[in-house]
Amino acid sequence: MENVTGYLHSVETAGTLAGPGVRRVLFLNGCPLKCVYCHNPDTRRYKGGLQTDAYTELRGIAKQKDMLISMKGGVTLSGGEPL
Repeated sequence: MENVTGYLHSVETAGTLAGPGVRRVLFLNGCPLKCVYCHNPDTRRYKGGLQTDAYTELRGIAKQKDMLISMKGGVTLSGGEPL
């Protein structure tokens, strides 16, 4: 399997506003849409951020797995455009 890389704007390890429960929120860099009503306009730029890969982020999620389950949370991909 190919390891996908990308740029993160930031990571919130105990977010409570991006879905139910306590969540690990990955804010990705870059978005081509430029929506006027954007909730995270500081993530629109493609430059900057921390270069990372899927395996690194999955390890971070795995370290928080027990806490996320016990707090009825999960993982949220936000941004920027996560897709």
